[in-house]
Amino acid sequence: MRHSRPFVLSALLLALFGFSGSGLAGSFDLEFNQDGVLPSSQGFTYETGFGGPVLDEKSVFSVTGGSLHMNTLGTSGVAIYSLPQGGAMAYKASSDASLEWSMRGNSIGQVGFSVLLNDGVGPAKGNIYVEFSFGSTIQFDTRAQNTPGGSLSSIPFNSVDGLFHTYRLTTSAADGSFKFFIDPSVNPNPVKTGSLGPGSTLTDSPESIYFGDATTSGGDASVVLDYIRFVNVPEPGVCMLAPAFAVFLMMKRRRAIQSASAFAA
Repeated sequence: MRHSRPFVLSALLLALFGFSGSGLAGSFDLEFNQDGVLPSSQGFTYETGFGGPVLDEKSVFSVTGGSLHMNTLGTSGVAIYSLPQGGAMAYKASSDASLEWSMRGNSIGQVGFSVLLNDGVGPAKGNIYVEFSFGSTIQFDTRAQNTPGGSLSSIPFNSVDGLFHTYRLTTSAADGSFKFFIDPSVNPNPVKTGSLGPGSTLTDSPESIYFGDATTSGGDASVVLDYIRFVNVPEPGVCMLAPAFAVFLMMKRRRAIQSASAFAA
């Protein structure tokens, strides 16, 4: 059973930031609590096509039982949810960021599921793709379209073992680096670290954040997402608001632990 965000926390965020809940500037929190409510009705854009088949959103995505289900098996098509560069919820490389999601992989082909953080327009630029491939490998691609630089590396991991795993990607504005964690409540050490890429421009890649099946190469997937959350830490000029962010993240962590305990029970 999911736990609603305490009124005190919402009031604090509203007073300090002018937003409450997932409307907090530079953040989002998709919990999939309401059946039938897809990310496209929560500020995200559904994208498909890109030279491949055009897939109806509701034929590949559904929200039931508190989870987002994605199934692109046999389609060889792109099906992603995205946020634009420069938007209110966009990733900004000039600030530290954290993207976390809980996912169970049922079947994953070559680059069948991926997430992207990309800033090609801000004063600090950077990008990274985290790509789940063949259910046995996680790739980290920091190459940008039409921009030299970046690299491709990978780690072995069984993402189709029938279990929900928590994945966390953090980026540092200070040195342009990233860290990737798997089940951080159990293993607090990153399983992969590296440097962000140069960032793709708006023309090359208009997405700031995306998640889903982004390849037309036949790398389809069936996965279930319990939640996906993002926070861009404030610029140094508003560091006085850091305590509120600490409370925000603490409550997120507590809710994740409570959900895990309820699931185990």
